[in-house]
Order: sequence, then C-alpha cells, then structure tokens
Amino acid sequence: MKNLKIGTRLGLGFCTLLLLMLAITGVGVLQVTVLSKQISFVTDVGDVRIEMLNNVQSAINQRAIAARNLALVDDPEFQKADIELVKVSQIKIDQGLAKLATLLSNPETSSAEARAMLAKLRALEARYMPVAVNIVELVTTQKSYDAIQVIKRDCMPLLIQITENVLAFEKLLNTEATANADSAQSSAQNAKWILLIMSAISLLVGAVLGWRLVTSITRPLTDPSMWRSVSLPAT
Repeated sequence: MKNLKIGTRLGLGFCTLLLLMLAITGVGVLQVTVLSKQISFVTDVGDVRIEMLNNVQSAINQRAIAARNLALVDDPEFQKADIELVKVSQIKIDQGLAKLATLLSNPETSSAEARAMLAKLRALEARYMPVAVNIVELVTTQKSYDAIQVIKRDCMPLLIQITENVLAFEKLLNTEATANADSAQSSAQNAKWILLIMSAISLLVGAVLGWRLVTSITRPLTDPSMWRSVSLPAT
C-alpha cells in the first residue's frame, strides 16, 4: 500500500467501508424478508385457520341445538325457525371445512397431522348429514318420538365424536401457531445479533483501515532521509 498514491489509498479505504455497509444492508434486508414471511404466516394463515375452525364449531353447536329443539316442539310454525337454522348451519359448516381444506392444502405450510384431523372431521360430517336430514323429516311429519330416538341412538354419539375431534384439532392448530410465533421471535433475535456482529466487524475493519491509512501517510514524514532531500529556500 505504501507504493500507492494518497488519493488511491483513501479511495480504497472508502470503497472497502462502502462494501461493508452494503453487506450489512443486504443481510438486514434478507433477515427482514424472512421475518416478514414468518409473521405473515402467523397472522394471515395460522390465525385464520383457528378462526375458521371456531366458526365451524359454532355452526355445529347451533345445528345440534336446532335439531334438539325440533324434537321438542310439535307446532310446525315454531319448527320453521329451527329448520332454517339447521340449513344455515350446515352451509356454514360446509363452507368452513372447504376453506380449511384450502388453507391446509400446501404441505409446506401445514402438517400431515392437521390434514389428517381435517379429513377425519369431514368424514364424521359426511356420516352426520344423513342423520340430521332424517331428524328434520321425522319432526316435519309429526314423528317427534322417533326423532328423539334417532337423536339418542345416532345423533349424540356422532356429535360427541365430532366435538372431540374439533377440540383436538383446535389444540393442534394453537400449538402450531404458538410454535410459528416462537420461530418468528427467534428469527428476530437472530437477525438482531447478526446485524450487531456485522456492525461491530465493520467498525473494527474501519478502525484498522483508518489507522493503516494514517500511518502510511504520516510515517514517511518522520523519516529524516525525506527531509534531507527537501531543498530549503535561499536566504
């Protein structure tokens, strides 16, 4: 370096510092991008899954209550509201399960266990649907006693299985959401330490370069031989 001109030395020093700054910026952008994707997954996917499953669970409960009320009421006028509630609840359940299937369709963002639980829930719903239709047909033909027997024999056992599956499914989704949130937090901490370490390295390199530049410029000034070659003006 001592054979280079002062301007060249300064230029190389500043270029090195600029490259270090660009490296820090690049790493920072990369870390922020990764962190942004993880946070988006937690909020846009994980939370939506749980909300959708809660909506399905609510519709299942509403359908069960409406079916029970139908068996206890003989007046067709009073039955209309519960019959409509059974239909509306079934539509909400079908739509919710379809949306969950879409959210869990990507193997890279969903676990095999979650997809298996969804498949089991849909299979139980497929078995429950004919039972619900049968109950509605019985109560609308004034066969309330038969409807109550179907509820006890067919409806309740299936409803218990569906409820247990939904609760286990919800617990799994909450566990996965917590794990994803922890992963995002860990990534944020790692990004912070990486940037701090790179900044410290940049400061160290900058200090070393500055010292080398200063010494390469000022050291010759202390050499007596250089001053001997300097001609003093005549007096």
